[in-house]
Amino acid sequence: GETERERERKREVMTQVMQKHRAVTLERIEKFMHEVYWKESNIRSWLYIQRVKINEIAVFSPPFEDTVAKEKRVEMGVDSHYGLNVPFKDIVNQNFRLVKEGETFGPSWTTHWFRFTVSIPSEWKGKEVHLLWDTNCEGFLHDANGIPLQAFTGGNGCDRRAEFILSKSADPEKWGSAVFYVEMAANHMFGNDDGGIGVPLETRRFGIRQCEVALFCRMAWDTLYDLEVLYGLAKHLPEEDPRGAQALFVANAVVNSLWTTTEGEEPDWVEARRIAAGYLSQRNGDGQAVVSCTGITHIDTAWLWSYRETRRKTARSWVTQMRYMDEGDYPFYHFTCSQAQQLAWLKTDYPAIFAETQRKSKEGKFVVTGGTWVEMDCNIPNGESFVRQFLYGQQFFLEEFGKQCDEFWLPDTFGYSSQLPQIVREAEMSWFMSQKLSWNLINKFPHSSFWWEGLDGSRVLTHFPPADTYNAQALPEEVLKSARSNKDRERTNESLMVLGHGDGGGGPQRQMLERIKRMSDINGCPRVEMRSPSEFFRRLEKDGDKLLTWSGELYFELHRGTYTTHAFVKAGNRRCEVDLRNCEMLSVAEVVQGRKAPNDGSVDHADVWKRLLLTQFHDVLPGTSIGRVYKDVAVDFDIIDEHVQKSLSSSIESLVGHVEHRPVAFNSLSWPRRGYVGTKNRVLVEAEGLSFAWPSPSAERYERVSVTQADHEVVLENKFLRCVLSKGGALLSLFCKTLGRESIAGGKEGGIPFGNFLAIYDDMPFFWDAWDVMVYHVEKMKPLGEASHCEVTIETDTLISITFQYAYNKSTITQRVSLSPVSRRLEFDTTVEWHERHKFLKVLFPFDVRSEYASYHTQYGFIRRPTHRNDSWAMAKFEVCGHYFGDLSEHGFGVSLLNDSKYGYSTMGNVMALSLLRAPKKPDDTADMGHHEFRYAVFPHVDSFPCTAVIEEAYDFNHPLIPCGAIPDSGLPGPPPGDYGDGVISPLGFSLSATHVMVDAVKIPESILRREGAGGSEQRAMIVRLFEWAGGLERVHIKCSKAAIASCSLVNILEHPKESGDEDAVITEDTEEFFVYSLTVRPFKIVSLLVRLAPSR
Repeated sequence: GETERERERKREVMTQVMQKHRAVTLERIEKFMHEVYWKESNIRSWLYIQRVKINEIAVFSPPFEDTVAKEKRVEMGVDSHYGLNVPFKDIVNQNFRLVKEGETFGPSWTTHWFRFTVSIPSEWKGKEVHLLWDTNCEGFLHDANGIPLQAFTGGNGCDRRAEFILSKSADPEKWGSAVFYVEMAANHMFGNDDGGIGVPLETRRFGIRQCEVALFCRMAWDTLYDLEVLYGLAKHLPEEDPRGAQALFVANAVVNSLWTTTEGEEPDWVEARRIAAGYLSQRNGDGQAVVSCTGITHIDTAWLWSYRETRRKTARSWVTQMRYMDEGDYPFYHFTCSQAQQLAWLKTDYPAIFAETQRKSKEGKFVVTGGTWVEMDCNIPNGESFVRQFLYGQQFFLEEFGKQCDEFWLPDTFGYSSQLPQIVREAEMSWFMSQKLSWNLINKFPHSSFWWEGLDGSRVLTHFPPADTYNAQALPEEVLKSARSNKDRERTNESLMVLGHGDGGGGPQRQMLERIKRMSDINGCPRVEMRSPSEFFRRLEKDGDKLLTWSGELYFELHRGTYTTHAFVKAGNRRCEVDLRNCEMLSVAEVVQGRKAPNDGSVDHADVWKRLLLTQFHDVLPGTSIGRVYKDVAVDFDIIDEHVQKSLSSSIESLVGHVEHRPVAFNSLSWPRRGYVGTKNRVLVEAEGLSFAWPSPSAERYERVSVTQADHEVVLENKFLRCVLSKGGALLSLFCKTLGRESIAGGKEGGIPFGNFLAIYDDMPFFWDAWDVMVYHVEKMKPLGEASHCEVTIETDTLISITFQYAYNKSTITQRVSLSPVSRRLEFDTTVEWHERHKFLKVLFPFDVRSEYASYHTQYGFIRRPTHRNDSWAMAKFEVCGHYFGDLSEHGFGVSLLNDSKYGYSTMGNVMALSLLRAPKKPDDTADMGHHEFRYAVFPHVDSFPCTAVIEEAYDFNHPLIPCGAIPDSGLPGPPPGDYGDGVISPLGFSLSATHVMVDAVKIPESILRREGAGGSEQRAMIVRLFEWAGGLERVHIKCSKAAIASCSLVNILEHPKESGDEDAVITEDTEEFFVYSLTVRPFKIVSLLVRLAPSR
């Protein structure tokens, strides 16, 4: 109500002009806004000018179910992972008791419901009133009807969210007395460690630090964020920049204008905002950088908390963000959300909130992105796992939100496979956003916006936000960094800033949106505007012709220990990937043979696939979560294993149970192979690709392995290999008889003296214990030493093994080294009882091979990496990810190191190492402790890699023949193969003629599985997925039985029709009994076929 003259008189008092003391002035302004300094008199003291404490609070603490029986989880289904919170309707009828003064609530991870009544003082009529709540942990506010209103985040961190707007214009009479409930989760936003990544404190307790209604001063709030933006620009623009100097001068003037001479006198907010507006209203020119901003809360599906808590984190976070949309203060605001699994949980647990996300999505305010089931690890999962992430993710978004995602969104994972660009394009997306490579420890990634080119040549437009965070707070320094640190600023003005508290959830706060509102267009500061990811990429795409290309993997120069940590989850992942492939293939065979309808429930394996995809989340599969997460993972693996065994048994019985001379095995690979089936009564079988097999009629079934012993050595020999081992476990020689060539280069001075060199390394990272293995670990290596025991065992006529026993500190290692009569590989079956601290176990082999590059199996192909350390980029790859094998080849010869469950490799010169076990102590101090079983093998081969022999040997090692029943005592061969399409010998109705293209997956199309009802030839089909693994074009031919197959056509990984392009897919042969479908598969390409089946016989 002051007149302009009164305000002018106040200004006249301030006759002294600001002096030139930048640092002093900056600190003065900072303290005037600070939450600790000057808090009795600075601007924050005016935010809440009156408060009334709520004294009567009641509490109910539901029973805590720390673990849940596996049977209960199966009963609840995949979409109900551990969602065991008591429903609100059951809460209100419980016996609440009054909270005692100073009472605390716990222990960690428990839930407590509080009930209280809010009344607004009559003198606050027409004013803005807030509820303030703080228990130093997470909370979820509900009204009396159980409607979720907003999340609370307690404590004193920057993610604190303790206020809830009760009314912007209170009417105490109309308000009356309102009842509220708060669901308290006894954990911090980042779990229950003391603010780090340590083992959670399981006995933590929390108390009510604040429960008040408060009178809010909106003018103080608005002035605070004017001042904050001015201060940020003054501090972070260059000192020589006039706009930075002007911002400092204006900010100081704002502080001066708020000075009052009488205690309790309200500052002149109008004048302060007038001064600030003089600067903030000045606009940019046309050439200014543009920062697109999108609100997210990157919620780790599990990490320092369990899946159960994530389910609640998502609800708390998303309700809060939708509330901001509805309040009216931020009409520009929209929120971006990824990970279909989290939304599926929301649909199950909080259907009303899920329905609201769907409504907001139609309004364009709640934007779904990412396209995957979870934000997965991108090193360890196999290719089909990647495909299923996109298949089930895009399917969910389309079914529930009416649209697929346009961009692959993965802000936080530990490296990116070189096959992702192809898979992203196959999933009908063109864009990719991440930022994790900004954490690189050695080399700084050279681009912010670029084209990422995959193994096959596919390209996606990629952006790494220059602010180098997915938890931006819209601070002026982050906005400025988004322009200054844009490594492609000469090519494009566009950059993206990802806004909101993440990892533990939360998302943007009102404070962030206030900053965005002010920085939309200030002269000297990049333009800032809220946009969806798709809107940003469409703008960036206009500059696409100016951007450079990065070809190959996006290797992350940190967190290399994640290839090895928590070995049991790596082993479970490999086992489940192989087993799900097998049971899907045989389920489809039942459909092809008319034993089952294509939409029979037992043919649909999506639920167990989704369980596996969940375990592939980027903090679960890498081994970087707390211990209770891995208890959940173990249960999921048990559920998958049970499903697989039941499905396989049922399919085999359905397909061959009626056959008089029952086959003994099924070959799930697409090439012919032979191998032994059985344990005690082992028989040699030969099988065509994708076919059943009987005992081999060849003379090779009578082959044997010879063993000879000397004082210090044992020699195993078959017609391919001569293997010499010391009685201490050293592989002294691996002689390839085919070439007359030694594979092991032992005895070199200063080098690794022999193969199967077991070594222990000190493993003490800087900070990220479970994540990192540092480059200096190789400087402290200790040989495990000789085995204390050596024993030769003739297990059967066709299996001779040598057992070695080692001891180290508190751990023991037992190895069974064996050679099969028909095998070209030497196998090491290893059992470890591991009880160490910060130690790293590896096995090393010095191969007699010289090459500048080693090759490693990856999704749908292989990748080469240097064996030298010529530059910093090569040196940084001292530990790399490989799947089934690593290979070192020179012209005409090579040696592969195969494994059945490991992913960490390193090759220096001619020495290749396989990483076996780690022993980190944070965030899970039990990680890798206890019992382990794993296998590795050495395979010398004629010809250099890429060669068919390596792929076939590695897949044979990981995909053993599937037993089909009792092995005949006679060991006599079964019936000879019948005509193609017999239904017993070739149950899938087709065969593949190719040398370096293979069948990776066979499944029922999603369009059939999701359709109600059965019958009709149009509903009988299968998806067959092929890929080229060697890096060379091949014309392949698929021979299809007309009794089983009607037609073939190309689709993408989402199973949508695809025009034939480079594939040149045509029928090249057509007879009464079969037709041949021929197509060209280019290097490293994935090809998916929709194979329509003939009418059921």
